[in-house]
Amino acid sequence: MAKPHYSVSLARSFPTWWLKYEAALHEIQPRRLFVCIETAESTILLRRDAIGTKAKHRDERAHIAHALTLLALLKKILFRFWLVCELSDPNPPHRKS
Repeated sequence: MAKPHYSVSLARSFPTWWLKYEAALHEIQPRRLFVCIETAESTILLRRDAIGTKAKHRDERAHIAHALTLLALLKKILFRFWLVCELSDPNPPHRKS
């Protein structure tokens, strides 16, 4: 698998899924973050299925694999954050209005 490298041109090369991915990475509100992660993962998986294993999409598949790994890690961190809040606060961030 090709080693992912990032540049400004990625947003132009993979516009739909890349923008959703970046939105998730930049979201700072825990309540919205989960929705952003789910949206990004869904968009990325649809794109991964659409491009298949064609050689011309090798670089994009590498970026997709990297993005999915980071989103999974971010989701794991978010769940741990919620768990700590649940144990220490009767009104954790995901339940507050």
